[in-house]
Amino acid sequence: MSSLKTGSKSAIKCQLKMSMRGHCVELPNRMSRREHFTYLFDNTTTWGSGRNKLFFHAVERRLDYIYYIFLEDDIAIKFNEATTPAMKRLSPILVFQDWLLDYEPAVGAVNYEQDREAKTVLQRRRTLCNTHRLVNDASLANPTISFNPLLNAFHAKAVTHIFPLDTRHEKVNWWLTDKYVTSVVELKFRGQALLFFPVTVEDLLHRPYPRSLYGTKAAWQGFIKGIQKQTPSQYANNVLFEKFKRDPELYVATSRTYCMNGIRHQDIAPFAHFERESVM
Repeated sequence: MSSLKTGSKSAIKCQLKMSMRGHCVELPNRMSRREHFTYLFDNTTTWGSGRNKLFFHAVERRLDYIYYIFLEDDIAIKFNEATTPAMKRLSPILVFQDWLLDYEPAVGAVNYEQDREAKTVLQRRRTLCNTHRLVNDASLANPTISFNPLLNAFHAKAVTHIFPLDTRHEKVNWWLTDKYVTSVVELKFRGQALLFFPVTVEDLLHRPYPRSLYGTKAAWQGFIKGIQKQTPSQYANNVLFEKFKRDPELYVATSRTYCMNGIRHQDIAPFAHFERESVM
């Protein structure tokens, strides 16, 4: 986990490293010489509970972070066909960080190579939005709903409304925690989760973990119901909840969230999109 602080363009000001399968021997020694590194070990954590532990540890520091960036240790971060020549003067992770500070989405994600997420988002935008309007394939980012968790950034104004992650189903399937993230981000910050096209993340190792698909729809619907209960009363009966809850997979594939515009420095507040949409 890394964090960006105020006024620190292209500079990570804090890094928390946690391992779960075994102790890192040399890494803690190297990091101990750098005050912005912290090493944690907990072999009882899962994908979601590990992120929760990192989140709580970071929050306790009470520093002026802008973004909390979560990434796996077995990934490759690289450029792709959407990367501009100017971007290639920096490393992919620094380009991603600069974009975060330039746009300030509630949640920032990058293209996941195996699922070709960027192409999927662009195709959905072409299919679902005004087909008479040219879709700009050269755009840097687009609102999205479901995104791979290998490399995500959560704005400080949004992170406490998303974390701690709901990990109740991880004994069955770690992917279900992703469904929670999809649900809470879409329902609280619709249109402000942006997929950054020019950077791709690749999963190099595919370690074993629980991934049973049994009960996925019911668990996903349960997440949506729980978030609906937290919603201010004036928005709690919005049709968006019923559409999402009825068939979550269909909603993700056909929602007009993809047609929304990614706006630079848009105010980040939970459920504010309901008010914005009511005056459109």
